[in-house]
Amino acid sequence: MVGQDSRGTLTTAPPSAREAALEAGTPGTAAGPALTGAVLGVGAVVRWRLDQQRIGRSSQREPGPTLRALLTEALCPVAVVPT
Repeated sequence: MVGQDSRGTLTTAPPSAREAALEAGTPGTAAGPALTGAVLGVGAVVRWRLDQQRIGRSSQREPGPTLRALLTEALCPVAVVPT
């Protein structure tokens, strides 16, 4: 279909209401999943960086008491003093 613009030159006809709605809705529909993917991707990178920092910090730290030592102290608080 052919139409005329305000200067009288031949142009394609304007889109129908249905075509205009489809052309307007398509980018909006694509933007939702794209934004979701970006947010999830950034969240994954941030979690990975925090894990790397935590792993790095824990390898530099002095080892603490073992679970066995903590339980023994909690269950048998009386210290035996050698004579």
